Amino acid sequence: MVSTIIPAGLPAGLPDRRRLRAGPVPAAARTRGTCGGSFGSAAAIAVAIVLAAVALPAARGDVEREAVDPILRLDLPGHTAEVRALAFAADGRLVSGGRDKLGMVWDLRLPAAGARDIARARLRERVIRWQVARGTRGAIQAVAVSPEQRPLVALGGSGAMGSTGEIVVVDQGDGGLVAVLGGGDRPGHRGSVVGLDFSVDSAWLFSADVDGQVFAWNRAGNWQPVELVPRDDTRLDAATAAAVARLPALRPLAAVREGRVALPTLASPAGAPPRWRIALTD
Repeated sequence: MVSTIIPAGLPAGLPDRRRLRAGPVPAAARTRGTCGGSFGSAAAIAVAIVLAAVALPAARGDVEREAVDPILRLDLPGHTAEVRALAFAADGRLVSGGRDKLGMVWDLRLPAAGARDIARARLRERVIRWQVARGTRGAIQAVAVSPEQRPLVALGGSGAMGSTGEIVVVDQGDGGLVAVLGGGDRPGHRGSVVGLDFSVDSAWLFSADVDGQVFAWNRAGNWQPVELVPRDDTRLDAATAAAVARLPALRPLAAVREGRVALPTLASPAGAPPRWRIALTD
């Protein structure tokens, strides 16, 4: 005989995975009492339940569960770590990214004149998640929004898709994935991306990484990259490249008209302390 113990409050018709299962009831528990049928039956049932409970090392281990355990995920109203990047969209929304490995879209549009829906101001509309891993892998260091009616959002930082230089492009409206630029064996950055900006016509995405490498990504050409500036260690002498590497990992850039981008460029001679100028690059 197999005894099935149903937790209090659960009907007998529930699926088996909601029940605790005990093993075969020992013969001693099936012995009828000699002091009356009802008393003997009750005593036998009580003994069976006690013995079954003792036979189970931990009742929780005998509960049939789903194949995948649930994962706790907090949905807090804002970032939980340092915010490293901000970018405005043409429609007034704000996109932010940070070391908590999340991108967020905020609706900053004020209510119409005379409207009373004040609570709508500064409303978080969407959370953008990309692939993450342990440590800093997945931290967002740069954000860009294309200046168009249905904008795209580009996220970059310490990637976790095979290298640290991936860039993810998503649709701002629904968060759908548009493209993954670089990473793995694909051409693109190998260092963490710290600068992003779209061209004025949204046709190009410019990116810079901690190693000084700069790419322009052609949207119409299936996002194929064009290298604008090579890595520091390939164009600078060893001493200068080492001095630049000791500086904060900041490589800002800004797209300007006619498909050009403004970049900080090292202007000091070899061996001298680093000095910079802003150069326009096609």
